[in-house]
Amino acid sequence: MMVFGMWLYQYMTVINGARVGARAAVLNPKDTNNVIQNAVTAATGSAGVTIDPTKIVITCTSSPTATPPNTSESCSVATSGDTISVTVPYAYSMILPVTFGNTINMTSTAQMAID
Repeated sequence: MMVFGMWLYQYMTVINGARVGARAAVLNPKDTNNVIQNAVTAATGSAGVTIDPTKIVITCTSSPTATPPNTSESCSVATSGDTISVTVPYAYSMILPVTFGNTINMTSTAQMAID
């Protein structure tokens, strides 16, 4: 029960990190990489979750009404109505090994639209 509780706490931290990163990207769409990486690190670090900033995936998708619709990993041309998606991966190491191993990979993705 204790191991599950610790896993759940860290998973909720990863989910919050993705949400905070997406929010930071929406507020600063032209400078996403540094802004998002710093926001995710700050949101997760206080809970003991160490996220590798190079593994954070940032994608921008133009609004469905754009012609042609575009998906790219560069948000420098993002405009109002575009969607920014932030994916945060994390490998949780359990303190007590169980039958399926002692590492669980978890990922959280958050999407927000630029106003």
